[in-house]
Amino acid sequence: KTEEAKRIAAEEEAKRLAAEEEKRKAEEEKEARRKAAEEDAEDAEADNLDFDLYAKAEKAVIDSCVPGVQVIVSSERFLEETLNKKRVLHVKGFGTGFKDATKDTMALEARQDQECLDSLSKFCPDYLVVDGDPWGAGFQRHIKAFIDQKRNAGEALPSLIWAKNLKMSAPLSEGGEPIDLEERTKRLAQAGEWAVHCGVPVLVYWIDAKQIQAKMNELFRADASAVLEAGKFNARGLIHLMDDPKPAWTAGLGKEMESAIRGIEDPSRGDQQFFEKCSFENAAKGNVIFEVLDSPTLDVHGAVTFGGGESVLLEFASKYLNSRSGFDSDNTALYPHSRGRDSDPAFPYHCGSSFGGKHSSELQPPAKQSGGDLKPQPLLAQTAEDLRASLVARKTQSKPASRSTSGGENSPVQSVSGAVKKSDTSWINSRSSDIDAAFDTPDSRKPLLQRHRTEGTPSPPPSAVTAAPSQGETELRVVVTKEEVLESVQEIREYGASLVQPVAAAVEATRNKGAEVLQQGAAVLKQGREAADHAQKQGAEVLKQGREAADHAKKQGAAVYEQTLQAAEAVRQQGADVWQQSNAVAQQGVEMFQHGSEVARANWQHGAEACQRGLQQASAAWRKAAPYLDQAVLAANVASALAIGGFIILGLILVCTPLNPNRAEHGAFDRMFWLTQGMYLMAFSAPALVATVQCGVLRNGFDGWPSWVKVELWLGVLKFQSGRALFFTGSGFYVFPLMSNFGQMADVAAWMVALSYILGFVSLISGIFLLVFDVILEVYVHQPAYDIVPQQEPRV
Repeated sequence: KTEEAKRIAAEEEAKRLAAEEEKRKAEEEKEARRKAAEEDAEDAEADNLDFDLYAKAEKAVIDSCVPGVQVIVSSERFLEETLNKKRVLHVKGFGTGFKDATKDTMALEARQDQECLDSLSKFCPDYLVVDGDPWGAGFQRHIKAFIDQKRNAGEALPSLIWAKNLKMSAPLSEGGEPIDLEERTKRLAQAGEWAVHCGVPVLVYWIDAKQIQAKMNELFRADASAVLEAGKFNARGLIHLMDDPKPAWTAGLGKEMESAIRGIEDPSRGDQQFFEKCSFENAAKGNVIFEVLDSPTLDVHGAVTFGGGESVLLEFASKYLNSRSGFDSDNTALYPHSRGRDSDPAFPYHCGSSFGGKHSSELQPPAKQSGGDLKPQPLLAQTAEDLRASLVARKTQSKPASRSTSGGENSPVQSVSGAVKKSDTSWINSRSSDIDAAFDTPDSRKPLLQRHRTEGTPSPPPSAVTAAPSQGETELRVVVTKEEVLESVQEIREYGASLVQPVAAAVEATRNKGAEVLQQGAAVLKQGREAADHAQKQGAEVLKQGREAADHAKKQGAAVYEQTLQAAEAVRQQGADVWQQSNAVAQQGVEMFQHGSEVARANWQHGAEACQRGLQQASAAWRKAAPYLDQAVLAANVASALAIGGFIILGLILVCTPLNPNRAEHGAFDRMFWLTQGMYLMAFSAPALVATVQCGVLRNGFDGWPSWVKVELWLGVLKFQSGRALFFTGSGFYVFPLMSNFGQMADVAAWMVALSYILGFVSLISGIFLLVFDVILEVYVHQPAYDIVPQQEPRV
């Protein structure tokens, strides 16, 4: 009873400890969820980018055009021409890095960074695609490191495709354009940050928000966009993926990906259970971006993620690591990187052959089992007689061996059997009658599964209880006798004794060892007491000496203190004298400072008035001169247009005038040289004439011209005044001596040479004048009016 009470008390204590442990774990999980919620809120605030940080970039925007950024206006041309035979890689991951920079996290981050760099180097993409992410300290660092490595090695640099969702009039493939121009400007400023940090061209690809809504309805449920619209960006539980009916793509999940998704929807996560609203939107956006950029003309189209949140898990589960999506998993890699947060989902590792790994076997269909259907295992014992026969057969096979083993002197069984007393088996004999009754009942020949059935209970069909032996097989029957049971019980008792004896010996040895240790401890304690007494005596002596030394030091300190007081009084007196002198000097300095301040204030007032008058006069002069300068710029453009027309005439003269055979040393080659010079002069002058008349003289620009004309292809820099000014200057230097040199090879009239001089001089003077007053001082000349020549966005 005492042992039973102890056992019950121990069980109650264990239950109490288990309850306390569960309570402690629940509190820890609650605290972890609270911290995770705070971290998610911080991430959400970081994702809501403050566009004031891009004020400097926005100032550089001219009609929504950011330096280093180009906007894709034709998806069909972009896929057919730009991405033809190219390697395109979608890169994803965490938007931020480790929050606490410890030694361990820095080492882990270094290993992860190297793995990212190796992965990108093995894929070697021509174009890197990011899903409209702002520049940050997460996976963006890996892209920059890869580009810097290529730049340092002197290799060709990849370009970057920045795909961002906006409200558009229609998808880009149908010629749609963004509706909100202010939002478009802000997003271009974000793309400009990538161009500044990475130093490579950034191509902006607009994604229609309606495409993402349609993809959510396709992937998750028919009304997914309507269900998610009412919730906040971090709302959870709006859609349950693993509840019936499940989305069709879940049938193509591997075990590890399905386990990861079920882990997100596990109730143990508490308020973090299920996916967030933004996870569904970002996963659908990733699917849309991959599909609009996918083309059979690509060399390789892949995706890689370096860690990431719940949206990355959804995107890879529904697309890249899904056997029903049709995507080749050799072109994807999933690295389960960490940033030290418990709220980050757990990813399975996958590295495709394009990244230096092997193809994952998770998505392969399981091999069919060969050899046909498995045969049902026959029942070994159907009746009590069958069981008796089986035991007898087992005894005849194993008993001699066991006896021969226990008969030797060195056998471990022999020493165990000798330790068992006869009285230990007395309880077995008392139950022999019960055993005989169990095997001598009339039901001993019934099937064992029927002997314990109650009356009135229907019996199972014979096929479920008995199985007839198939052809070539023998029926196995087991027989159990009283002697067999007694012998088995005796063997069990002997085996139990063999287990108890070593334990008892070990307990006795431990007790003896403990006694020896106790004796040694007593001796050590005695020695410690003696040492303590001796130390106490020495301490008393040292304390006495210390008191005497303290009294002596106290007397010396009193004398030194008295001397210090006297010296301090003398120093105080000297300081008072110095203070009075300093006050007098300071008073004089204040007076001099006041006088100097008044003089400086008066001089400053005079200078400010003079500067203001000068600025007013200068502003008035500019306001008066600006209209005349604008007219002069127009006249310079007219003169330049006339000069370009003269260039075309000179080009025709070079083409049509034959050479003097006596002067042509190289014959046909000289003729071909001057012929090409004339053609070049006309070819370069024609677009310059069109640009000068349209932009410089008429000042209309090319907004009204149809797009099929492809103005940006054959005009180039001549659309801008700076390009035209440089063209006029350079062509002036070229044309000025042109006809004089041509006169050495052919018979040229004097008026042609004079025309060459005049046209060259006019072009040179006009170019310099336009470069100064219409380019460098353009803001002052056009200040009274708005920019008359509108700029047009470059097209890709």
